[in-house]
Amino acid sequence: MDQGTLTTPSWLTIAVFLLLPFSLTYTATLCLSALGIRGTAISEDPPPVPYCTPFVGNALALAFDTLGFLSSVVKDFGNVPVRLALGSEKIYFISGTENLQTIFGKSRDLSTKALALVALVSAHGMPPADAKVYEADNSGIHLKPLPRSSTPPEKRLRFISHHHFQSELLGEAGLGELSRQFIRQFATRISERSQEIGDQWSHLPDLYDFVKSETFVATTIALCGEHIFKINPNLAEDFWSHDSWLPCILRKVPRWVVPRAFASRDKNHENIMKWHKLARELVDCSDEKLKDVLWEPVWGARIMRKRAEMYKHVEEISPAGRAASDLGMIWAANANIIPSAGWCFIHIIADPTLTARILEEISPCFSSHLPESVDLDKLSGCPLLQSVVAEVLRLNVAVMINRTSIVPNFKLGKWTVQPDKIILASIYFSHRDKGCWNTGRKLDNGQQEHPLDKFWGERFLEYPNDPYSGPSKKNGMATFSEKLSNKSIVRNDKEANFTTRGLKGVYIPWGGGANMCPGRYYAKYEMCLVVAMLIWAFEIEFLDIEAARKTKPNTAAFAIGTLAPAGKNPIRLRRRKF
Repeated sequence: MDQGTLTTPSWLTIAVFLLLPFSLTYTATLCLSALGIRGTAISEDPPPVPYCTPFVGNALALAFDTLGFLSSVVKDFGNVPVRLALGSEKIYFISGTENLQTIFGKSRDLSTKALALVALVSAHGMPPADAKVYEADNSGIHLKPLPRSSTPPEKRLRFISHHHFQSELLGEAGLGELSRQFIRQFATRISERSQEIGDQWSHLPDLYDFVKSETFVATTIALCGEHIFKINPNLAEDFWSHDSWLPCILRKVPRWVVPRAFASRDKNHENIMKWHKLARELVDCSDEKLKDVLWEPVWGARIMRKRAEMYKHVEEISPAGRAASDLGMIWAANANIIPSAGWCFIHIIADPTLTARILEEISPCFSSHLPESVDLDKLSGCPLLQSVVAEVLRLNVAVMINRTSIVPNFKLGKWTVQPDKIILASIYFSHRDKGCWNTGRKLDNGQQEHPLDKFWGERFLEYPNDPYSGPSKKNGMATFSEKLSNKSIVRNDKEANFTTRGLKGVYIPWGGGANMCPGRYYAKYEMCLVVAMLIWAFEIEFLDIEAARKTKPNTAAFAIGTLAPAGKNPIRLRRRKF
């Protein structure tokens, strides 16, 4: 035999030698994980999630199969906090109501700065030199700076921004004006489309694209004024291109691999810098005469003028850095609300009975056949519409809650998390916790009437004659046969009550604690307005209603924001006749 030919045992030896590091790594991390769960480990650190690739850890699984990987973690570890190895870095992942309530209840011990910087730099392209100003701000978001902070008052950007959000997005004046501007702008868009479409059936290639195109312009004008579109007529197209590339950018794919992704982000920077330049030339954001003006067409909502004024006092933030920050604002105002509104529409139009019920419920909210005649206060009191919106948020919000401990020895149950390490929690899994949610009655085949991975528009409604209604899990649920034999249960929409009772720390589409989403009220208002105003203006039908009912979410954006509908659902529509 030729001495240069490797024998079978030699190949086997090489294979074993190559696989040995992976096998030993997995065995070691598996043992550490088991010891951590049992509480017999030397360290109080949460147990690691086992992995087999040395120096890489869980990074590839988390980056490229985020949903599948985290689903397996929740399944295997339940409510036990775990440690993920991402190369040389480590982060924590938590689930379960108790853990979530802990981080929501201890906001002063925790910060959201770490991932906020990731969003500003990676997602929205803030230059690293500009981000150092944010990184150096160790004063916190509260009026009183954190101990040992030396950040000058004008550079407390996180506190100033937080104060702006609280006053302008939660305050009655700012919130009311933002909502009124959206109604005006959206009604204008609807009126224009109504004239184009007319009384005869017109066909459109996709319902979600229709909702997205009509809503983005109105939302952005309500926030940023009219001039941003006058100088950037293709802003909507550029924005949604950037949004589609975000999952790729946030997974750290290099620029040379996906140049179009970074070119799209750069184009949005250019658009916003052009708007900023024009706005500064036309309106002085520090003008005292504008102090009480809630909205004007150049800067838009007062909060945007306040943000511009904030950056005037921080020379280290460049025009590109300011553009990145406002790109983040525009993204936050559109990228979660609009997919949610699209889902509301898909579920309503795919169910003609639900469409009729919604139309009947919202009718008293309009004083005429015109969409702009909507009464927002009345609309906000429509329980069925609120339930549909809440159920859509339950199903499709997939953003990660993030915190970082700024104190030593922060406790999650019996485990201690290290300072300055990111703690992640997924809203998505909390919204699918079978131990907390009502899934209806048990069918005769043993299945639940309304499983948590399916849309149930009435999930958040309580009916006075139905003890099994409401969103939280009920004890001793009746079987489907018992339901049919119970003549006393009558579900009348006019007697229904929208509620989230029993879901503290479980239903958390807006996060929780001091860092709860400040735009939550406006977001709910806008979703309700989009649905109500479009249904009031148009008759809409799917061309293939069965296909529409099977619409799946686009999971590419999992952990980043709200999952948008995947695929296309062609529709026909015409102006509604009264």
